[in-house]
Amino acid sequence: MNPDHALELIGQGESNSLKFKEEQVRSESLAREVVAFANALGASS
Repeated sequence: MNPDHALELIGQGESNSLKFKEEQVRSESLAREVVAFANALGASS
């Protein structure tokens, strides 16, 4: 990802597939969010 693409995403704001974090995230919390995104997209393990 280049800086222009990152700025474009920031400009679009949060969505079902993009969440912004203001502080450091614990690995367990990040893992739960990744799994939730995967489930929302219909992924299976």
